[in-house]
Amino acid sequence: MAAESVCSTGFYCADMGLAPAAAHADESPSDTPDAASSESAPSIEGQAVVLYRVPDGAASDGGIQPFSNNGSSSGSDEAVDEADAALLESQGLSVQQTWDFSAVDSAAQANPARSLSDGAESDAAADGDAAGSIPTGSDLRIALVERDGSSTEQLIEELSALEFVEAVQPNYVRSVDSVTFDDTYYDNRQYSLHTAEAGGIDLEAALSAHSPSPAGENIVAVVDTGVDASHPDLAKSMWSKPSGLDMLPGAAGAPGYDFGDNDDDPTPHDAAAASHGTHCAGIIAAQSNNDEGIAGVAQSTKIMALKCSVDGASPGDMSDSAIVSSYQYIVAAKLAGQNVVAVNNSWAGPAYSPVLDYLVNQAGRAGVMSFIASGNDYSDTSFLYRSTVGLESPYAIVIASSNQLNDLSDFSNYNETQVDAAAPGSSILSTVSTHDAVSFFDAGLSHEEGKELTYWGDLSQFEQGSYTIEGYAPDESGEYARVDDALLDEAVRVSRDDGGLRIDVNGSVLDQHGISPIDFETRISWQIDNSFKDSPLAGSDFAATAGLGLSTEDMQNGVAASWALEVSGDSGENLSPASGGWVALDNVYSTSTNDLALAGIDTESDMLSICVAVSFFANSWATLATGNENGAVSGGDTSMMAGCSIENVGIGRITGDESDYVPYAYMSGTSMATPVASGSYALMVSLLPNKNPLELRGRLL
Repeated sequence: MAAESVCSTGFYCADMGLAPAAAHADESPSDTPDAASSESAPSIEGQAVVLYRVPDGAASDGGIQPFSNNGSSSGSDEAVDEADAALLESQGLSVQQTWDFSAVDSAAQANPARSLSDGAESDAAADGDAAGSIPTGSDLRIALVERDGSSTEQLIEELSALEFVEAVQPNYVRSVDSVTFDDTYYDNRQYSLHTAEAGGIDLEAALSAHSPSPAGENIVAVVDTGVDASHPDLAKSMWSKPSGLDMLPGAAGAPGYDFGDNDDDPTPHDAAAASHGTHCAGIIAAQSNNDEGIAGVAQSTKIMALKCSVDGASPGDMSDSAIVSSYQYIVAAKLAGQNVVAVNNSWAGPAYSPVLDYLVNQAGRAGVMSFIASGNDYSDTSFLYRSTVGLESPYAIVIASSNQLNDLSDFSNYNETQVDAAAPGSSILSTVSTHDAVSFFDAGLSHEEGKELTYWGDLSQFEQGSYTIEGYAPDESGEYARVDDALLDEAVRVSRDDGGLRIDVNGSVLDQHGISPIDFETRISWQIDNSFKDSPLAGSDFAATAGLGLSTEDMQNGVAASWALEVSGDSGENLSPASGGWVALDNVYSTSTNDLALAGIDTESDMLSICVAVSFFANSWATLATGNENGAVSGGDTSMMAGCSIENVGIGRITGDESDYVPYAYMSGTSMATPVASGSYALMVSLLPNKNPLELRGRLL
C-alpha cells in the first residue's frame, strides 16, 4: 500500500509568514485497528454522560448558568439543576451533575443577522459543512448519571432507547498525548519558532510582516493537568479572573479553575506527568524578551488554566465530566466578555465522543476554536478509536506532529481528512513545574542560564589522554563485560568536534564479532576534583545529567542515543542512581528520567570518577539481522555507523535557595504540536481581529 498524505494542506499561513511543515507518512497504515475498542476504553465504571433535550417548559431563558460554590454548574449550591434533572430522574436514574450550554443558542437567536462568530456559521452552512448533524438548541442539556447496580454498558443501552436522548457515552478518562528575542534558549534550542528549513513556523517573519499593527490581547484556555502560574516565564502571561464574574467559580484574580479537585488553584501536582499542562502553556505564551528562558508563540495572549486531573491520582488522567465543566467555564467567560479565542486540548481520548463534538461546536459558535492532538500511535486514525476520529464540528482543528527535518514525527497519528495540519512537536523545550527539580534538572540548561554548577564538564574541550574509552557488551551469562581493546579500536571511533566528544560505532563490525550493536555500550571515564568534600549536604540535594547531541546526518539516519551516568569516589561506590535519558529526532518522552538525584555523596575522597555510558540505535542496523542485499555485511561498511556527540556532563544543586535548577525541559508528542498551532491561531487573531474563526481556520490550514 502506498504511503498516504497526513493532511491535504500543511501548517501554513502565507499572509502571516507561518512556514509549512511537511506532513507525509513514511509507512503505510495497518489494515487492522491496533487500539482498543470504545467498549474496553478507560472510563469511570457505573457512570454515563448523556446529551438530551428537556421539555419546552423546562428550557432555559438563555442566561448564563452559574456554577456552584464547588465549581459544579448549577443554579444552587448543588451540582444538579433539579429542573434539568427531573426528566432523567423520572427514569429512575441518579443525576450527579448537569451542564447547560443553551446560552450560546439563545445569543445566536438574539442576533439572527450576525452570529457570535461573525457569520462563520452561515459560511460553513453554505459550504455544506458536516456540522449540521451536531445537535443544537436551547433545550439541550448534558448530565452525568448513574444508578445503583447498573453498569455503564447497561446505562448506555437504556438511555440510547429514550427518544429525548441525543447521545450517550461512558464518562471516559482521557490521557495526556522582524522581531528578535533575547530569551536564553531561543536561538539554539527553539527550532520550532525558526524558519521552515529548520523545521519551524518562522515566527519572526510573521511578526515582521505585521509589525505596524498593534496586537490585540486574547486568551487561550489550556484544558490539561494544570499550569504553574508562579513560573517566571508564565507569571505575566496568565489570565486573571476579573471581579464581577460571579457566574464563574473561584475568587477574583484566580488564573482559572481546578475541576479535578474543585478549587480555584489550578497549580499542578508535583509529579513529572503533571507538568504537561505547564509545558503546553509555555509553548503558547511564555513571556518573550525577558532575558531568560524561552519565547512563546503568542506574545499578546493570556493563559486560562483549567485543570482536569486529580491530585494524588494518575496525574495525566482527566475525566470527561471535568472536561465538560471546563468547556462550560470557557463559554460562560466568553459570553461574559472575556476574549477567549481558542482551547488547547493536548490529550487523547479513547473513542469518538459525541458530547465532545457538541462542546466544541457550541464553543465555536460562541467564537472559540478548539485544537486537539491527533495522538501518538503512529497510525492512520481511520484504524484507531480516538476522540479525534469522526469529529464533525468545523471548530475542531486536529494537529499532527512534525520534526526538525520537516517530516512527520515517527510517533504522530495521521490521516488525510481527519487530521488537519502538522506543527513542530518533536523535542520541544518549554516550561515545567518550578517544584520538580528531581524530575527535570538539566545541567546543560542550567549552565546556559548562568548557574554556577557544582561540576561542569564541556567535552568539546577535552584533550586526548584526559579520558579513557572502554567498550562493554553482554557475555554468555548476560552480564556486561569489557571487550578487548582490539575490537574496541576496530568498532569505535572517538573524535573531538565543536559539539563535544564525538562517538561513532560501526554496527557491522560488532555484528561480525557476534555482538548485537544495540546491546553495545561505549564508556567514557575521567576524574574530577571532589567538590563534595566535607559537605554537610546529602545526595538528594544534587542531581547529575549528561547532554548528547545529534547532527542532521544522524537524524536523517534514524540514530537514537541513550546515556547513563555513574559518579563514584575512591572506594568505587556508585553515587548516582540508575539515571539516564534519550536523545533522538522524535523522542516521545522527556530527555531525562523522573529521578535524577544522586544516591549519595562522597565527603572524604580527594577525587571523583565520572563515567558516561552511551548506547545507540540506527535504522541501518535493522538490516544486520538478515544481512545486506548481497547476503553479507562488510566490516568496513560505513553505512552501518551510528554516532552522537557527548556535549557535557554536569552536577548541580536541586534544593534550597542555592538551587541550580531551571524549570524547563524537552518533551515530544502531538501534545507539544497542538499548542504551537493554538498559539499561532491566537497570534493570527490578535493581528487579524476582524476575521471570524472559520476565516482564520482557512488561513491557518
